[in-house]
Amino acid sequence: KGWREIDMPNSLINQDALYDADTSMDKINAYLEKNGYPEKYAGHFLSEDGKATVSIVGMDDKTIALFKKITGSNALQFISAKYSYLSLLAEQEKVTDYMGKNDAIAKNIVSASISVKINKLQVGLLDNSSGEIEKFKKNVSSSPMIEFVQEQAEYPA
Repeated sequence: KGWREIDMPNSLINQDALYDADTSMDKINAYLEKNGYPEKYAGHFLSEDGKATVSIVGMDDKTIALFKKITGSNALQFISAKYSYLSLLAEQEKVTDYMGKNDAIAKNIVSASISVKINKLQVGLLDNSSGEIEKFKKNVSSSPMIEFVQEQAEYPA
């Protein structure tokens, strides 16, 4: 049982710890698939140091206890989040529904993806200038949970 390098910058992670983190992630995924998302749950991911990390809105004790029980592990890392995964999903649905419209604003939207690491909905725009962002906020959503990112055209002209 030694050490191995993984695809994370300048990180060496103990194989046993990485296995435990992977096992915890699998247990969390299975629970969520069967039971849905708890109200205060905001996402989970493998941190840069190889720890299973769960984001919890307001560091709710009941939700933390639930995830410790799900995994059977005290090695989980918990971080505070502002937005629940359910609220991020609802906002994502609002944006993707708008993408179906046939107007200039919808044509500027390339993607809407949840980033659990930063606890935001990242909306990719072809033109993410301040003017285009203002049009989006006026017509689609002005939610503070949205972060705008520059996207490239899928098929350049």
